[in-house]
Amino acid sequence: RKKTILFLSMFTPWWFGVPEQSYTSQDAFDDELDLVVVNVNAYTGKSSDLERFLSELKSEALIMIEKRAEQIEGMTRVVDDFKREYVKPSHHTALWCTEQCQGFITQEYGSESLKMPILLAKHQKGICIIAVHAPPQVPIDASGMQSYIDVLVQHINNGRMSTDWGVCKKDDSVVVVGDLNAVPYSLPYKRLVEQGLTDVRLRAGALGMTWPNGGGFIPVPLFRLDHILVGSDVEVRFPHSFSVPNSDHRGLRVLLRSAS
Repeated sequence: RKKTILFLSMFTPWWFGVPEQSYTSQDAFDDELDLVVVNVNAYTGKSSDLERFLSELKSEALIMIEKRAEQIEGMTRVVDDFKREYVKPSHHTALWCTEQCQGFITQEYGSESLKMPILLAKHQKGICIIAVHAPPQVPIDASGMQSYIDVLVQHINNGRMSTDWGVCKKDDSVVVVGDLNAVPYSLPYKRLVEQGLTDVRLRAGALGMTWPNGGGFIPVPLFRLDHILVGSDVEVRFPHSFSVPNSDHRGLRVLLRSAS
C-alpha cells in the first residue's frame, strides 16, 4: 500500500494533493490516542447502521457532531448535550471513550439566530481536544461564525490553552478538530492557524475534501470543511478522512500523542 501511495504521489499534480494513509486500531502505539470525529447527517435516520459502523472502527475516543447515535458498542458515552433544547438535532455533540477520559460541552456561541456549542475532551495528560461545529456562513446567517471563532481565539495562544476552560487547563497543548464550516485559507481558518496551530491534512489538497459526501447530497466532496489543527507539542500519525454511512461529511481519524 505504501509503495502504491508513493507511486501515485510522483505523478500527481501538486494542487491535487498527496493520498492520505488510513490505519486500524492495531496500528496505534500504547501512548497514542486513536481519535475519530464524525459529523453525521441528523436527518437521514438509520441510526442502527451508524452505531454498528462506529463500533466497528474500534477507536479509543469518538466525538459525534449532530445527534443521531445513542450508543456505541464497546464505548462509554462520557458527555453529551442531548437533553438540551436546541433548535435542531445538528447542534448536539457527544463524546464516547473506551477508557477513562473527561468531557465538557460549553454553551452555544454565535449569533442569536445561529449558534453552536463546543466540546472539550481530555484523554491524555497535557492535550486538550477542542471539537468544533462552527455556525455555517450560508445560507441562513453569516454573523455567527465570527463570534464562535472569537471564543476559540480567546482560549488558544501559541498552540496551547491560554486559560482554564472546562476540563482543559492553561498550557495544555491544543488539538482543534471537526467541522469548521470554512475552507483552508479562509478568515476563520487563518485566525486559528495564527494561534500557533498547524493543519496536518494540508498536503492532502483536493484529495482531502470532506463535503458533500452523501446523506442526501451528491457524494462528490468539493470542499474541505473538516479539519485537524494541532499545536507544536502534539505528534500526529496517519491523519485522514473516511466515508461515513448516510452522512454528508467525511469523518476524521488520527493518532495523537504528546511530544512533551
